[in-house]
Amino acid sequence: MAQVEMVMPKMGESVHEATIIKWLKQEGDEVTEGDPLLNVITDKADFEIPAETSGTLLKIVAPEKSSVPINYIVGLVGAGDEELPDYERMNEVARRE
Repeated sequence: MAQVEMVMPKMGESVHEATIIKWLKQEGDEVTEGDPLLNVITDKADFEIPAETSGTLLKIVAPEKSSVPINYIVGLVGAGDEELPDYERMNEVARRE
């Protein structure tokens, strides 16, 4: 199984970042595509973000109460036996966009 980077989705034209209210799964939990994964809030509304794929939640990159920009990697889902990518470097790029 290929590893999937869960990114903060775009939630409107004027929304540039969101705050993670609560993770609904923890690292090591199995997730199914479409299952609620985390709750976020913007200056306009709160949203439930679903898992984009099925697998194991390998890493929570952005903890609860953190504000992150759109396209920021918030978590990684995969098979569990994969090496984690350099998500910190990838998120530096997301913060600059």
